[in-house]
This record gives sequence, C-alpha cells and structure tokens, in this order.
Amino acid sequence: MGKAAKKTKQKIPVALIRDIVILIVLFGLGFWVSKSVLDFVVHAPYFKVRRVVVEQSLDFIQRTDFSYMVGKSIFDVDMPRLKQGLELRYPQLANLRVERRFPDEIMIAAQKRDPYLQFEYNRKLITLDRNGYILFYDQLRNDKLPLIKGLKVSGPTITLGYRLHSDNAFVAVALFREFAMEPRLASLTIKAMDVTNTSKVEMVLSNNLLIYLSRDQIPEKIGDLAIMLQQKDLKPEQIEYIDLRFKEPVLKSKPEPKGAKKMVNKAG
Repeated sequence: MGKAAKKTKQKIPVALIRDIVILIVLFGLGFWVSKSVLDFVVHAPYFKVRRVVVEQSLDFIQRTDFSYMVGKSIFDVDMPRLKQGLELRYPQLANLRVERRFPDEIMIAAQKRDPYLQFEYNRKLITLDRNGYILFYDQLRNDKLPLIKGLKVSGPTITLGYRLHSDNAFVAVALFREFAMEPRLASLTIKAMDVTNTSKVEMVLSNNLLIYLSRDQIPEKIGDLAIMLQQKDLKPEQIEYIDLRFKEPVLKSKPEPKGAKKMVNKAG
C-alpha cells in the first residue's frame, strides 16, 4: 500500500512554478509603476487648485472658506464633504453643485433661497423662503418681511436648510404665494398674518384692510379678493373687515363716527 501511495503522488512542474513567480513579479511591478504614475499626476503642479469659482449670485458665501484649497491637488479635495459643509453653513443654498473643473478650478453653483416671511416661535424668529424652507432661526427681526403669528411645529426639530414641519405654516406660505401671483393685487402686500386658527386666518394688507380666510380653496378666495378690491366704489378705509370663508364674501363696514351722525341729524 505504501508503494501505491508513492506512485499517486504528483510533482508540480518547475515551469509552472516559474510562470507563477514571473506573473507575481510582473503584477507587482505593474502596480508599482501605476501607483508611481498616479502619484506623479495627482501631485503635479498642473493639477493644483488655482482658484475656487463661486456663482456670482451667491454673494453671501465667504470666499475665505476656500483659501485652504488653493495650492492643493484638485484630486485631494473631498467633494462630498465640501458640499455637505456648505449646505450646513448656508441653508440659503438650493440645488447645490460642487464640481472639479480640470485642470485647476473648483466650481460652486446653486440657486439662492431668498427670505420670504418670518414666524414667531418659542421667543425666537424663524425665517422661511417661499417654499417653506428654514433659512434662519434666531432673534433677528427683518422689518422688510411680514411677521406671522400662531406657528405650530409638528416635527421633532427645526433644522436649517430643511422644510418646516408645520401645517399652519404651509397655509401661510400658500396664502403669500397665491397673493403674490395674483396680478390684480400687485399694488398691495400682506403686512401681517395670524394662522393660530387655520379655519379663521387673519390677514392684514398694506392698506390696513383686515381679511379673514380659511385653509380651503386658497387660489379661488384670493381671486375673489382681487375682484372685490377692483370695485371702484370700494373704500378700504371704511371697511372693518372682509370675510372670505363662506360661499359669498362678507363685507362689514366700520360704524360711522358719532359726530358724523349728529351732523346728519341736524341737516335733516
């Protein structure tokens, strides 16, 4: 049995061993050459960042944020990390794009979210854009923006750069957007709004006219308001409020001053 076992034992050919060794050496040599060439290209002066190009409309971005990149290899710039950092620092950015422009430029482009309105919340102010994204969360009042009261937050946190989780905030944003899109109301603006009760939203216009609306049929109700305010005999200073929550608009006039009544009686 021992002799039979020895007969079945096979030797590995020397030529095969030689070929395997040659392949390993060639593979290692190729890897070393490739790595050397890659390192040379990556660190070549031709591919060093010369400047960071920021879209002109993004004037709020601090150019000093990118000073560390200048002179660095364009391949060594961590693009995902750069994008994430910009999004966290500048919530005003929408559809941000960060790209390499070979051989030596980094390009930053985005759409700018403009402040649209402010909410009072927990003794602080939340500034939103026209789509409800949170731009700022602080105590700075922007007098150029309308101030909205009655905010109720439904989400767990308020995160800059994300859409606000709030049903009544959505109602306010929708009202502002529809109002701005109505060409017949171009001469007016919304000065203030209270959305504490979305079944009876209070809206004060720039002519001090008080309007009541609800969260239902917002485009149609804004259209009704435009038609009413176009009437030639309508005098806003004599109106206490216009209620648009019902099928037909309700207009309540201010009571006449007592002095005016007496004068009418005397004249009679």
